[in-house]
Amino acid sequence: MKTTYLLAERAKMCLFTLVCLFAMSSCISDGDETVVLETGNAQARKMLLGEWKLSSKTAVDENGKEMSEEDISKEPVLGFMDDGSCTLTYPDGNSVKREWSLSDDSYTVSISGIRYEIYTLGKNILVLIIEYEDYYLKFVYHRLSSPEPEEGGGEIGGTDDNNPYKPYSAHSKVSKIVMDGTDVYTFEYDAKGRIMKYKTPGKTYTFTYEDVKVYLWLDGKIVNTGFVGSNGYLTTMWNGSDATKGVSTFTYNSNKNLGKLEYKSSTAQSWTPVYSDGNLTSLYSDGSHNFTYTSSGNTFSVDLDGFISAVYQWEWFMHDAEVIWGLFDFYGKRSQKLLYTENTSQWNNTFTYYWAEREDFTLRITQIRKGLNTNFDRSYKIYTSED
Repeated sequence: MKTTYLLAERAKMCLFTLVCLFAMSSCISDGDETVVLETGNAQARKMLLGEWKLSSKTAVDENGKEMSEEDISKEPVLGFMDDGSCTLTYPDGNSVKREWSLSDDSYTVSISGIRYEIYTLGKNILVLIIEYEDYYLKFVYHRLSSPEPEEGGGEIGGTDDNNPYKPYSAHSKVSKIVMDGTDVYTFEYDAKGRIMKYKTPGKTYTFTYEDVKVYLWLDGKIVNTGFVGSNGYLTTMWNGSDATKGVSTFTYNSNKNLGKLEYKSSTAQSWTPVYSDGNLTSLYSDGSHNFTYTSSGNTFSVDLDGFISAVYQWEWFMHDAEVIWGLFDFYGKRSQKLLYTENTSQWNNTFTYYWAEREDFTLRITQIRKGLNTNFDRSYKIYTSED
């Protein structure tokens, strides 16, 4: 049985508001067990933390009768953080940070200076009400993600650890990448400049840090656990929180580049990258997957070579077929320059990358593939902020 936590009405609330809230209760409880939170219950703040997506927005009269269904296509996802900040992420990928606070009696929440009555607060549901002109607006949210870990794993945005991992010291911090004008990827960082949240078009990944471990989360579950050595890079990593499943081991050369990676699961895989002048030139020692580079520096907070190419192809075995860890310099020193070409004999494909001049903190990339697979032209817009 699901439990819905219902906040007790404030004694000072005017009569018609009480009537409104009472009338709406049958629409919200939906047969779930309800628990009344007493005044000042500290659990309310903890339960709010995390991301909430708006499911419906309706106009209701003073009797709780629904008058109309409002458009929510442009409404943001709310992300309540423990530091008092609230990230509003809009459908186009743009996000802004605002402040939020909970009243002392836990009956109202203020977001960017606007105060909402909390009607229902549960593990996966949040209902807010606000008076608007001569009627009320009812917002029903459902949880997208929570900062609460399965077991340990640190807190999202927490910085009171001594983890030796150091993010790339970038002057330009990537906040968003838009592919082909529609697919939006966003990046958020903690107070130490480390990646904290990475959103793809369909998923939200989060990172948490302990003294020697880093955790990658998705939907409240640990995807990977990484052990960070004194050199600041991953030495071992495994699937989930079980150190015997899907184990990767990393060995680095004297230049702090990744020299060998071994992945052991039902089958064993290994990679021995080859470098020249500080750039990864071959993914395998047999030369079957090669890279050439431009003269431009790869100096962004996100390793753009890793984002647009298969330079960290081994990650496809560690989780879903996409690169995550490699974007944020967990595998030793990245290639110093931006990619120009990528050639794979396995699929007989050639990728060519064209980098446009930066303008207004935006970088444009065009990727062209020709070969055995379907040819395509792909474009990327990289949005950055200057530190």
